[in-house]
Amino acid sequence: DGGEVKLHCDPRSAIQSLPGPSDGLTLLGLSSTFFALGYADRSVFCPAPSQSRRRALHVCTDADGHPSIGRLRLCHATFRGVDINWPHLECGSEATVVDDGYGTRLPYLARATGSDDLLVAAYACVGCEDQGSRGLARLCSRVAADPNSSSYSQSLPWVLSCGNAATVNSFSTRSVAVTALGDGFVVAYDDYGNRNFGTAKYIA
Repeated sequence: DGGEVKLHCDPRSAIQSLPGPSDGLTLLGLSSTFFALGYADRSVFCPAPSQSRRRALHVCTDADGHPSIGRLRLCHATFRGVDINWPHLECGSEATVVDDGYGTRLPYLARATGSDDLLVAAYACVGCEDQGSRGLARLCSRVAADPNSSSYSQSLPWVLSCGNAATVNSFSTRSVAVTALGDGFVVAYDDYGNRNFGTAKYIA
């Protein structure tokens, strides 16, 4: 009828999904009930005086008092009760570490074609694996959580697990984006180190 389409935000569905501040958030729907939350975690303070590497998840710099750690959380939505039109949202308490360089940027996500369990996380990083500024990607999957873990939840008995990093660009990388294409993915980015802007590359 040509009427205006409107969205309604129901505050009853709101949850706090992170333990502290982040340097960006991204979401990816995996199915009608599951979604992945990606973020650059800045909730952990560095020790004083500031120290440098190398310990896992110890990414302190001289610039500020926070590390920058790329993480993923698996989240789930359920509708409970009769005539309830807002979901109960739950995000797993266990976060998957994507990477932990000195400057791990926000991971951008894309779901593999035809899959509810596979996704790729593409991101820029400085200092990941003790190397310089690069563009990286990891293939991640939804797997069963360890039932003996202290963070295990019967209502959300899965976690995200990521494989080894693939180097998309070996130089200073900015403005990353990613989408599924056929049996693989296309990653777009600014190759700032070589001044090649708007570069796109197929990975599989």
